[in-house]
Amino acid sequence: MKTKYPHLLSLAALLCMPLAHAEESRYWSVQGGLNNVSDWPARVNFGGPVVDASLKIDRGFQFGAVLGKQYDRARYEIEYQHGQFDITGATVAAVSQAVDASGKYDALSLNAYRTFFINEALSAYAGLGLGYGRINLPQIGG
Repeated sequence: MKTKYPHLLSLAALLCMPLAHAEESRYWSVQGGLNNVSDWPARVNFGGPVVDASLKIDRGFQFGAVLGKQYDRARYEIEYQHGQFDITGATVAAVSQAVDASGKYDALSLNAYRTFFINEALSAYAGLGLGYGRINLPQIGG
């Protein structure tokens, strides 16, 4: 198999390698909060022409959860995020319109991290994630 990113594949293999004789512990976390995004830029493809677009966002919230396993210097986790937001305006190309709508999103990711010790006082880590996201804007189209 030939790839344009051989270093990325090497990093992924290094991060996912099991650690010999490492003690395993499990962890979980939950989080929540307010979204502070006020403008969401986009590119819209109409099956040929592609135009710039954006949504004006007033407020929103998000929550999520993480389940993971930690070894001596490695962590592997699955993460889920859900958010909702209010939309006050939409712009597609040169057309702008005030909007009273809402939207929501869901994201799921698998993450791997590895810690590298530089010296007694410093360490670094590298991580890699693979995710899937979905957004729903049910009131914009109607």
